[in-house]
Amino acid sequence: VIRCDSLHYCQGGMSCCQASSGQWNCCPYPLGQCCADGLHCCEYGYTYTPHLR
Repeated sequence: VIRCDSLHYCQGGMSCCQASSGQWNCCPYPLGQCCADGLHCCEYGYTYTPHLR
C-alpha cells in the first residue's frame, strides 16, 4: 500500500497523483510521473503530451 496522505492510499505498485482540486488519483505505474493536471500519468522516463484538437 502506498500512502498519498493520512487519508488516501493507492495499491502497491502504483503512484499517487494529486489533481489541482486536491483529489488524489492512483497512477497504475510504479514510479509513475504525474502530469500537470494530476489526472493522467506516464511510466517513468516518459512525458505526457496533450493532443491538440
